[in-house]
Amino acid sequence: MFNKQVLEERYQEVWDKLHTFDWKPWQTNGFELYKQCGNEWNKVDMNQFKFKDWDESWSDIPQEMLAYIQSLHEFNAQIFKDITGLDVNTKKRTVEDVLANLGEEDKEIIQKALKKGE
Repeated sequence: MFNKQVLEERYQEVWDKLHTFDWKPWQTNGFELYKQCGNEWNKVDMNQFKFKDWDESWSDIPQEMLAYIQSLHEFNAQIFKDITGLDVNTKKRTVEDVLANLGEEDKEIIQKALKKGE
């Protein structure tokens, strides 16, 4: 994770949490059109179909998801930028700053990890 070796359990924990955000960096507007057409592909007007470049597809990442990613102790801002094109705020943040942007469940996970020294 961010070029750091992690246990499978840690990887799965992060993977599962990321999927709770129900967001992906789509490279087209195809699924938006699909939803607008009542989830029926045969009704999609392919003349409205557009491609998005990689950086644009990441530009609408939910702020809560971004905050979670940045809160990971494995997080590396340069690697994140290399992958997504997003230049996130890389100033040193306190634990309190990170926790302030997270939900209660995530706060508990991080606080337990800090207590364990992970």
